[in-house]
Amino acid sequence: MALVASFPRPLLALRTTPWDRLAAGLVFLGGWVCALTLLAPLARASSPAAWKAYDLEVRQACLKASGLQGARVMGQRVDVPELSTSVLLLAGPNPQAPMGGQASRELCLFTQNGRRAVVTGAEPLDRPRWPYPAPGVTLPAPTGGKGGAGGLAR
Repeated sequence: MALVASFPRPLLALRTTPWDRLAAGLVFLGGWVCALTLLAPLARASSPAAWKAYDLEVRQACLKASGLQGARVMGQRVDVPELSTSVLLLAGPNPQAPMGGQASRELCLFTQNGRRAVVTGAEPLDRPRWPYPAPGVTLPAPTGGKGGAGGLAR
């Protein structure tokens, strides 16, 4: 008994209840869950070879879905992760009779989930739907705050 009484008070407090051990275990487990959650995105990173294979799949599906003769891909693929979609711009002569083989462009949307390509005309992207500015409307001259000449120093 004298031996126990000679220990400082804090060492006697090391005796734990089952609830204390449970709390310590949950804290330990919570630390592992946090660590694994932070490392999870690293495990999903794709290799350069996987991106190249995906790019080839998108190109082939879009060229197959296109109605243009001898269609070719213009520019780089654009990925829209919020929609799980990749976008490509295609160009080539239009085989439809009214178009008479005129050069045309199409926009291809490739859904990553369904692995499906949908193509639509892209000519409206070049020109506005109405004349800008609208007839009878004059745009105000740009003012540049300080400096007088449109914000440019003289």
